[in-house]
Amino acid sequence: MTREELLEECFGRADWPPGDVVLQVRAGEDVLAHLDLYVRSIGVGSREVPVAAIGQVATDPAYRGLGLASGLVRAAHRAALARGLE
Repeated sequence: MTREELLEECFGRADWPPGDVVLQVRAGEDVLAHLDLYVRSIGVGSREVPVAAIGQVATDPAYRGLGLASGLVRAAHRAALARGLE
């Protein structure tokens, strides 16, 4: 299953742009679980603050309950911290 097929299966649409960081659990060419991490800058008062946002967390229904998405969320947090984002 591709990213687009997985997102269509889970959300009914697959037209979100890929994240700045794309994390996946794969078996060969098949995407079993997917997460997009977006890095953006937002205004807070007079400052611009870099932030990370997680989106499109999806797991193939046949592989749910195995902790794949939880592992991707943990990996996304580590990726954000590695980029200096809290």
